[in-house]
Amino acid sequence: MNGDNVIRITSKPWSSKLKFEYAQASGLTSGSIWPPPGCALIFPVPPVPPTPPETGKVLRVETFQFITRSDGVKSTYTNENALPQYGSSDILDPATVSYTNLFINGVLQPLIVYKVSAGALTIDEVPVDGVPITLQFIRIFHAEMG
Repeated sequence: MNGDNVIRITSKPWSSKLKFEYAQASGLTSGSIWPPPGCALIFPVPPVPPTPPETGKVLRVETFQFITRSDGVKSTYTNENALPQYGSSDILDPATVSYTNLFINGVLQPLIVYKVSAGALTIDEVPVDGVPITLQFIRIFHAEMG
């Protein structure tokens, strides 16, 4: 440490050897990198892979999509704007579905940029003319398949 309370370390990269005291204390080799105990937020553990559902425990799911195209002017769309040639459904009441997802030009949008009510979709910013808009509805039923 010098007079300005700054620690300066000078090293030659070709001669440096890294040691991890916590790794050696746990019996790991010095080449292993493991987080110190209690540092899960700094070094998150890999996610546990999901376990497949048991046979006969798969839940029934229904999906619906409201499909339209932006006209470049409006930010609110109703059931009248649906494109039936693409199998569009009406805009469902969000209280009757488990999840809603909005895709603008194929990109999933965060919940804070749109509002859904029965028969109406309102988007904060007007999409470019011709851009596809897909509002997906997912219903998950809590009944086991037989």
